[in-house]
Amino acid sequence: CDSCLITFKVECVPPPTDCCKESKWEVAPWFQLNPAVNEPKPIDCNKQMVVVLSGKDCKNPLVVGATIACPPNCIGTDSVFVYDNANNVVLSGPAPLTISGLPNGTYTVMIHGYCGGVLCLRCKFILKVDCKEEPPCDCKGSKWGERMVTIGNNSQSFNCNKSYEVKCKTPISINANYICADPACNGTVTYSLTQPSGTTTGTVPLNFTPSTNGVYSVTLYGWCGTVKCDSCTIRFVVKGCDSVPCCPYEIKVTPKEVTYNSNPTSTIVSNNFNISGLPASANITEVRANVISYTIDDNFKGDCMKCVILPFTWASTSTATNIATAAPKITMFGGATVPSFNGSGTGVYQNPREVIWNNGSNLNSPNITNIGMSFILPPTPNIDCCELKGRICVKFIFRNDKCEECEVIGCFDFVIKKK
Repeated sequence: CDSCLITFKVECVPPPTDCCKESKWEVAPWFQLNPAVNEPKPIDCNKQMVVVLSGKDCKNPLVVGATIACPPNCIGTDSVFVYDNANNVVLSGPAPLTISGLPNGTYTVMIHGYCGGVLCLRCKFILKVDCKEEPPCDCKGSKWGERMVTIGNNSQSFNCNKSYEVKCKTPISINANYICADPACNGTVTYSLTQPSGTTTGTVPLNFTPSTNGVYSVTLYGWCGTVKCDSCTIRFVVKGCDSVPCCPYEIKVTPKEVTYNSNPTSTIVSNNFNISGLPASANITEVRANVISYTIDDNFKGDCMKCVILPFTWASTSTATNIATAAPKITMFGGATVPSFNGSGTGVYQNPREVIWNNGSNLNSPNITNIGMSFILPPTPNIDCCELKGRICVKFIFRNDKCEECEVIGCFDFVIKKK
């Protein structure tokens, strides 16, 4: 119906050929010892300036920063580089950069100002780190605080070397605290649990449910800082666990050296369990493998692990080998037994800790010599110095055509660290 013509004139101003021309420090280079208390101090880029990190400042970070002003159309950025005596970069990043945890020594700190990706301004100073190790905490005057044990729904304080009789599958919980005489020392309590399936360690609170007859011994350790000051032991005599028909064979299970393969979301720990003691005449009709316990910890008290325990993830079965022609089956939610494994995606949360081999007839015991299984564990730590350590115990149940069952447990340790 109608039209209108409009003419635009576009003029583009070309960027300057020299982005460093007229560049300058908008905020002059500065450093700040213990930012929570001290104000920033300027850095004299024209002198051999020395900053010493010692005494009470050793516990606090050092922050270094600057801001460059660039000509129009030239984007400005600032970076800080820390070099050791061998001129290796030990720390770097955009300004302001927080510096902490450096070993004693002399370092060169370089502040670089860029305009349009070109290095235009430099500023450096010498950083001397002279931090003395603090003496270890003194246990003198330290003592146990509250110590509580909960058996079922009954909670009470307990004394060391106390023994309790506990019915099978009754939940047990133990907690305690340790009070250090020196308020600067942090009091912590760790435990060592010795049970029929092996020994586990960790930090209280401790929660476990015994499923095997026997003596369960828990030793608590009171710490002040990194010094172990005291210990306290409590024992539980467990009775009433369901028994199985007498085993007619002397079966042994020996795990082999562990191997693992890592991926971005999890680590697959594989093992071959060597089975010995089954005579050729044994008519084995069914084999079950159950993960009855596992522990996992790292060398920085849990700081390396994003997640420690998920009931249907870590230590669940990812894969298992055939026994002769019998394929492994897993029990899914609702009781259905299916011959499938899926150790990735949402399937990680569905894999149980029980695997069954049963083809309705004799599995032929000469074929039952090695049982291979893989288990899902946390991913490899992203930090080089992190290392995950743990232990998995698997109970194997062998049933013959007379419904006689044999139970035997195989445990193995594993280590996961960045390659």
